[in-house]
Amino acid sequence: MSTVMNALACTNCQMLLAPGARFCSHCGTVAPTPPAINLPREASGTLRRGVILQERYKIMTFIGAGGFSRVYGAIDLRLKTPCAIKENNEFDQSAHAQFLAEAQLLARLRHPSMTKVTDYFTDPSGAQFLVMEYAPGKDLEKMMDEAEEMVSWRKVAEWGQIVCDVLTYLHTQEPPIIHRDIKPANLRLTPHGDLMVIDLGIAKEYRDGSATTRAAQAYSGGYSPIEQYLGQGTDPRSDLYALGATLYHLLVGKMPPEAPNRLRGISMQTVEQARPDIPVLLARAIDRAMAIEPDHRPPSAAALHMVFERVLEQDQAVSISQPAVIAQAATARTLQAAAHAVATPVAISQPRIGTQPRSTTNAGQPSRPLHVPSELRAERLPHGIIWEGDRREMVRVMAGPMPMGSEGNDPDEVPVHRLDLKTFLIDRFPVTCADYARFVQETGTTPPRYWGGPLPPHMIEDHPVVEITHDEARAYARWAGKRLPTEAEWEKAATWDATTGHKRVYPWGDQWDEHRANAREGGAGGTVPIGAYSPQGDSPCGAAEMAGNIWEWTDTAYKRYPYDPSDGRDFPKNAGLRVTRGGSWSCSPDALRGANRNIAAANDADFEVGFRCAADVREDW
Repeated sequence: MSTVMNALACTNCQMLLAPGARFCSHCGTVAPTPPAINLPREASGTLRRGVILQERYKIMTFIGAGGFSRVYGAIDLRLKTPCAIKENNEFDQSAHAQFLAEAQLLARLRHPSMTKVTDYFTDPSGAQFLVMEYAPGKDLEKMMDEAEEMVSWRKVAEWGQIVCDVLTYLHTQEPPIIHRDIKPANLRLTPHGDLMVIDLGIAKEYRDGSATTRAAQAYSGGYSPIEQYLGQGTDPRSDLYALGATLYHLLVGKMPPEAPNRLRGISMQTVEQARPDIPVLLARAIDRAMAIEPDHRPPSAAALHMVFERVLEQDQAVSISQPAVIAQAATARTLQAAAHAVATPVAISQPRIGTQPRSTTNAGQPSRPLHVPSELRAERLPHGIIWEGDRREMVRVMAGPMPMGSEGNDPDEVPVHRLDLKTFLIDRFPVTCADYARFVQETGTTPPRYWGGPLPPHMIEDHPVVEITHDEARAYARWAGKRLPTEAEWEKAATWDATTGHKRVYPWGDQWDEHRANAREGGAGGTVPIGAYSPQGDSPCGAAEMAGNIWEWTDTAYKRYPYDPSDGRDFPKNAGLRVTRGGSWSCSPDALRGANRNIAAANDADFEVGFRCAADVREDW
């Protein structure tokens, strides 16, 4: 039996009292008389089996120790239920205050995949205890140690969804809560097959990078991001790194190198390299979550959740409608959906199984703007305007002929044929999350799911909005007094140099340059803020980033060339396939050519598809 340190807590504010103190230095309350307390303990310091705390909790077993605490399995004698009891090992003032703050933080959280805090108390000896719901089962670390074969990638994707659900719940609290210790040992699989997230012992509230996010050197080797090792401010993306490292371990079979070692140049085999047998989309999402730079990670847990959802849906996907049309285009490399940069193009653009488009105001109507004189809606600039409807910059594309399509690249782009277009305006940049948020607030439209709430996370406000269906893009355009560009307008704005009479391969010229577009080669591994590749990647008319970053909707139904605007392909009223253009951050240079065509179902909300708007103008504008 060992004697427990006689450290007393204030009866009023629960702050730890200094030895021999007569008053609480925090609130001034008279200190209680120190009792002579001797709790039965093993030589290791752990409480002995059978000890009863608070006349209610009977210690049954020692589960383990980690960080600054010990955890016991116990029985709640009052409710006759199992529980877990966490004891603080530290007796200094700051540790006492931090443990109390943890209890208060966790007590308000309720999520079906998280263990709940049910009680907190301070023993007369000064020891602190936290009572939690007990999650029976085996943690993933122990499961991996005992397993004879690798966990299936499908199961890993399912577990990833569950953890993302929990993280989205935590990150959307006010203020957001950062778990800061996601790892296999803190994910427990119950006998019923449910995954539970346990131990938020170093969780912190996030207040825009304030000191509340900075804990003293609390990290888990291999799983924590570099900002946690360095004691820098953590934010929700720090949890995404830890989740990525956890899923990496499950799929690759070994813990990834610690972040500081990666920063020093220690090589790490990517999931895509180590597991060529699993879906590329899943592998790349996990690799991206483990990016050293927070800005290169997914923008939110909700966004990462959507990737896992998409991977699982594709695994059991049914055929997309209009199979004859798909068959015509199946040989085209242009059907690369962003995450599948080669070979399996159609899958990304499939509608989600069992889902419907989100409701929007007038979403299904062709979005030709009202016939209001353009000078009443715009402020003129030297090469364009600021459009009054959404206060966004537009550039002018002059009337005249251009060659539509290209030779020698893709059968979907031939024959090359002459097409005459009237003068029109097109947004200089794609619509951003901040732009779309204004539309959401004014119209009550459902926001994209990856935002995790009515507003986008602040770190992606200036990124292009994605996961927008074609009808939702139309609805935004109509709200702004604009429309979506046709496929021909998009290609002309991206490639045609009216001054030289030359059609460019890429917006900036005929040669690929990784410094002019966000693509798979040399790119950021995800979307980047608008303007990141401007003006160096601008097209002849001044439109920016029409290659890479995101695919963009057009208001043209997919049909083979030659392009005939009178055949009903432009501004179609029916659902079906639409042409998307531009390529995305995960595509090869070939997909970013200005003549490249891709197709997507109109009711699909793809995580790499966004849009920009267009508008009609008078010929004499």
